[in-house]
Amino acid sequence: MKLSIDSGNSLAFFLVPVLLALISARGAFSQTADNSLIAARVDGFEIREVRVEAYLQRTVPGWPLAKEQQPPARAAAAEHLIKRQLVLASLRLAGLGSTPTELEWKRDELRAQLQRVGKTLNDHLDASNLSEEELRNDMDWELAWKKYLARTLTAERLEQEYRAHSRDFDGTELHVAQILLPAEPAEAQTDGLARAEQLAQRLRRGELDWNSAVRGHSISPSRERDGDLGWIRRQEPMPEEFSRTAFALIEGEISAPLASKFGVHLIKCLEVRPGKLQFGDVRDEVYRVVMEAEFRRLAAEMRPKVDVWVRPRN
Repeated sequence: MKLSIDSGNSLAFFLVPVLLALISARGAFSQTADNSLIAARVDGFEIREVRVEAYLQRTVPGWPLAKEQQPPARAAAAEHLIKRQLVLASLRLAGLGSTPTELEWKRDELRAQLQRVGKTLNDHLDASNLSEEELRNDMDWELAWKKYLARTLTAERLEQEYRAHSRDFDGTELHVAQILLPAEPAEAQTDGLARAEQLAQRLRRGELDWNSAVRGHSISPSRERDGDLGWIRRQEPMPEEFSRTAFALIEGEISAPLASKFGVHLIKCLEVRPGKLQFGDVRDEVYRVVMEAEFRRLAAEMRPKVDVWVRPRN
């Protein structure tokens, strides 16, 4: 099962559903984590393990997953919540944090919605295992992120992104093949990449043909098909790093080595099937991709500027 916590499918993925999700007929979430256990701390703000668990229950269909899938899922969820807190710190620094008036308006809105289902604010805090500080933080995040998106993701910006990266959105398909070279994680960034680059240079100079290189070096099952992986689109079905590298290629081009948990990849673009979708057809997709990129960028830029502590996981 492919699990992606870091990137969402819509704006709603990034907005903590403080107004609706936890006051539905489903009631309180199932608590399996120690209420006091701290998963991470970002600039003094504590992210409790129960918040990680609640986040997984909201975002991962069928949670809990199989036992062996739970540790990486929890680590990914904790990392997303850490990044969210880093983004909030960045937005506050930029003057986009919520004012006391905005936060009080948000509380009043929540109270009104709770009252309509016969609950109080204290009922909500107890049912969702939220502290007052966590509720304020969630509301601040929602308001600040909406402000930032409204300011940043304008129609002009989105159309510019579409024009600059049209192949990513217009339905273009690539027919690709790969050579997957073995590499231990510790050497993937050094020896493994160096060996892959030497092989790539031989292929580019014509000293070795592609099919022979696949049969002689690749450890992927696709070696039985000369490395052929078939047709892919920008957003599916391959991992983001693979697709991003592939879509930077022109027909016949071989990529620079790409390290992954599987080894080191050399990707070859065999054919290009141009897409026909226009900006108006894919505006929502462009919005999602740019939003996710902004989320990752703000978190990465803020991380070195604040103290971040993460509880070690077995």
